[in-house]
Amino acid sequence: MKLKKWIVRTFRWVAVGIAALILLLCAMFGLAQTDLGKRWLVTKLAQQLNAEGEVQVELGELEGLIPFNIELKHVRVSDDDGPLLKLENAHLHWSPWPLIRRRIHIEEISADVFRLDRLPRSEQKAEAKRKKGPAWPPRIPSFRLERLHVARLELGAGVIGQEGAFIIDGSFVMNVGEVQVSVWPVSMRQRYEAMGVTFL
Repeated sequence: MKLKKWIVRTFRWVAVGIAALILLLCAMFGLAQTDLGKRWLVTKLAQQLNAEGEVQVELGELEGLIPFNIELKHVRVSDDDGPLLKLENAHLHWSPWPLIRRRIHIEEISADVFRLDRLPRSEQKAEAKRKKGPAWPPRIPSFRLERLHVARLELGAGVIGQEGAFIIDGSFVMNVGEVQVSVWPVSMRQRYEAMGVTFL
């Protein structure tokens, strides 16, 4: 009888603990959808990104259904020599359910503007990392990206030798090796559109 009571009591406490954890996760999810919660997330993320002090990262407003459908107004990265990177109206939309089957399924990664002015000066650290080689996980899960879209990719003279502006559209599937990416110079696309050609 004592053993039976102990088992019942143990299961009761386990059930209470699971229920409390679910309520906590629901509360955290609900808080993340509020303006206050989103501002807190942006502040904490910016603090982590700026912790090493090599670059300065500025994050804009966070919108959408966190963490499944995220919109970030802007990202600006700079160092002591000036601006490095600018990202405007970034959007990430993904589904968590394929994770149950060890699959990563991203519906869309997009941005209105992605500008890379130049590469950072920390070449020695980058060279050291390249010598060590990447630490790949033992098994890479299946990965699918339905849509990759950058309305305007701007590369500075410090990256490709001269200023350039491009449009990127594509998709990517890792487990079958399927990659489809289109890169258009902005000027060329504008000429085609003037001729009546439409793009998806």
